[in-house]
Amino acid sequence: MPAAALSSARTIDRPRSSVPALMVVALVGLAARAAFVRLYGPVVEGDSITYLRIGQLLMLGRLDEYDGAAPPAYGAFLQLFGGAPGPVQAAQSLLGTGIAVLTAWLVWRPTRHAGWAIAAGLAFGLALDTLCFEAYLVTETFATAALVLSVALLTLALERPRPSALLTSSLSLALSLAGLTKPFLLFLFPLAALALAWRWRAAATLATRATLAFVLPVALLVGSWCWHNGVTQGVWGPSTMTGYRLTQHVGSVMEDAPDRYRVVRDIFLAHRARLVAETGSPVNTIWRAIPDMQRATGLSYGRLSLEVNAMSVAVAKRHPMVLAKSIAIAWVRFWSRPMYLKPSYAHSPAALRTLVTLAQIERPLALGLNALLLGLVAAGLVSARVRRRVPWTAWTFAVLIMVGSVLQAFAEHSDNGRFAVPFLPLVGATLAIAATGLRRGAEPPGAPAARQVAGVSRDPA
Repeated sequence: MPAAALSSARTIDRPRSSVPALMVVALVGLAARAAFVRLYGPVVEGDSITYLRIGQLLMLGRLDEYDGAAPPAYGAFLQLFGGAPGPVQAAQSLLGTGIAVLTAWLVWRPTRHAGWAIAAGLAFGLALDTLCFEAYLVTETFATAALVLSVALLTLALERPRPSALLTSSLSLALSLAGLTKPFLLFLFPLAALALAWRWRAAATLATRATLAFVLPVALLVGSWCWHNGVTQGVWGPSTMTGYRLTQHVGSVMEDAPDRYRVVRDIFLAHRARLVAETGSPVNTIWRAIPDMQRATGLSYGRLSLEVNAMSVAVAKRHPMVLAKSIAIAWVRFWSRPMYLKPSYAHSPAALRTLVTLAQIERPLALGLNALLLGLVAAGLVSARVRRRVPWTAWTFAVLIMVGSVLQAFAEHSDNGRFAVPFLPLVGATLAIAATGLRRGAEPPGAPAARQVAGVSRDPA
């Protein structure tokens, strides 16, 4: 190709800068958070106490006193601010703004469309439910930041035709933080590894260093925590709480547990009867029953978790349809976008009225986004035309969301809407990228494989 023609082609292909769109998202997000902190929060209750405690034990070097219920990443994050609620809310507000900006970048990267990038960024950045979690000393905001950062790093890694040790080590670190905040997010590791292996299959001889860079952070961070739980609690995993969660699915038929579990079974049934009398539901019985179970059995928190899990598995085998129905309900609740607005933490009656009004306006819109995503996935399953027109990036994000929705349903039957929070940025990003593809059509034949896998232009941002 003549030099002049090549120069002209490069000029035509050069993307617009992402900076203006990202600045809009950042400034609007910061303004919204500056207003929100004057109306609400910080919130410290329930799970906050657990995370503050593990942070304190980390700082004191006394992890042998901890029961391993929650992984340590978020507790360590809280200790960066001394566990002080105000600074933590401010820090999580900044994280929320960063998540919104990264979401916009994830859309801009494959589409070069500023409008859709801004829309996706602000769909997360202005969502009241995410603002409420930023005010709350719980894991949702930190886990969302780790997940979205992981997706951004994976996007950059898949863009490259040759392995990059720096990118894979950074990706592994981000994934480790996500998994050590919400253990079910560890499913991202094998998916990322498969994507990288496929992308760099032609450069297998060069991938050894990148492979080591990917494996070492997770082995050191996640592996060491699992080893600690195994040695101190007898549970070789990221959380000793996992064994208790199956009771949430089969607790309604726990009376059918075998007699070998009669001590913990009868305690569970007694607490279930009281909870049903109070609330009408047996959900969360186990959390009330654990202290009495420990006193009666003499088991540690971790070893009792194994015993309760074995009992629940035995019940699930006897009642597979009860388990299946409970999992299905948990999956539906994943999409429910509940509003975790706690009235007592509003700064004034006027602030509470404002927030309640905003919540009533926002929730139908949020549910609409979830419905659109499910509709897109359904359309992709039945229509080859839709599959071709929607960029692969959108399908990649959709797969991550759908896999996460299924795994969390198996893991828990309770606050399933909270498990959806880390995926909310990807919902908006998926819909925005899909919209550009449906409007403009599929990529022309012969487009580079990297664009089809990673959904990005050959020119860097």
